[in-house]
Amino acid sequence: YTSLRMLALFMIAAQPLWVPYAALVLRTLTARARHVELVATAAALFGLAALVADASVFQPGAGLDASRFPVAAVQHMRERGHIKRVYNAFNFGGYLAWERVPVFVDGRAVTVYPNKFLAAHDSAYTNLVAFEELAARYAADGVLLPVTSPRVQQLRQYLATSERWTRTHQDTVAEVFELRH
Repeated sequence: YTSLRMLALFMIAAQPLWVPYAALVLRTLTARARHVELVATAAALFGLAALVADASVFQPGAGLDASRFPVAAVQHMRERGHIKRVYNAFNFGGYLAWERVPVFVDGRAVTVYPNKFLAAHDSAYTNLVAFEELAARYAADGVLLPVTSPRVQQLRQYLATSERWTRTHQDTVAEVFELRH
C-alpha cells in the first residue's frame, strides 16, 4: 500500500513532467484520442482521491508520526538525563540519529556494521546472556525497544523482570529501560 501511495504522490507532484509525455504516447497510439491532457489530469486526480480515501492510513500534515516513532520515549530519556549509551532496536536507529541521540545500531546503514556485530545485536533479542554481554561490552546503560514488535518480546520480558534493569517509560510505541545503579 505504501508503494501505491508513493506512486499516487508522484503522479500528482510530477504531473507537469509526465502528462505531456503521456499525451504524446496516447496520441501516437491512437489517432482518435482527444483531450488527452484532460484524461491524464483526471487520472492524477483519481490517484489523489484514492490516496486520501482511507484517512486512517494517510494523514496530511508535516512532521513525524508519533504513533510510529519513539517521540515520547526520546523526550523522556532527555528529561531524565540518566542514559548515556542506549541499546536500541534496529528500526529505531534512524529516528535516534534524527534526534541526535547516540545510536547503538541504525537499520538504515547496515553496510557500515561488521556482520559479527549485526549477528550479536540480532541474537540479543532472544539470547539474554548475549544481550547482557553486548550491553556490558558497549557500556549500554539504557534500552529502547518497540512495544508491538514480536521480535523483541523475549528481551522486553527479561528486562521487565530483571534486577539489573528498571522500566522508566512505556507508551504505545516504545519502552525505555535503565540500568539500575
